Amino acid sequence: MHPDIKGILELPSRYCDVGFVLTTNGTIQPSLDVAMAHHGWLVCVSIHGTREAHNEYERHDTHGLAVARLCNLSEQGATTHIYAVLHRKFRTEDLEFLLQLRERCGARMLRLIVPRPYGRHESVNPVESRVAVAPYLSKQCVLVCESSGSPFVDVRGERRTSH
Repeated sequence: MHPDIKGILELPSRYCDVGFVLTTNGTIQPSLDVAMAHHGWLVCVSIHGTREAHNEYERHDTHGLAVARLCNLSEQGATTHIYAVLHRKFRTEDLEFLLQLRERCGARMLRLIVPRPYGRHESVNPVESRVAVAPYLSKQCVLVCESSGSPFVDVRGERRTSH
């Protein structure tokens, strides 16, 4: 969506000593996938479980688009991760679906995120979440309960620290 997206996508090629991560819901501009792969982006696609759980969380029917985008990015040679926010509709079958999707589409990591209280995100008990997902955690499936505090630039070009 950013007006200078093509220039932004070239950044990892220009600044090889810095890590770049692009987080997307996977719903727009799949035509940029080749450039993301070519320039070495780590692309994190937000997929919040099975179709029902994801669409409930997103409040739109975007599950199919996000899954297709993840697989396409991987096919193009991009390094991909799946980001999934734990939410009130998230169940064991959602986690199992995401683990299978990670394997099928070649994503390197499934990052499960306990949302922090801001915006539209619902509060989730981090202790209960940790217990529920503990049997599934590995080097390729991690649980994040705290903010990384990472600096980033949003789609409007505004710089801020992650919440």
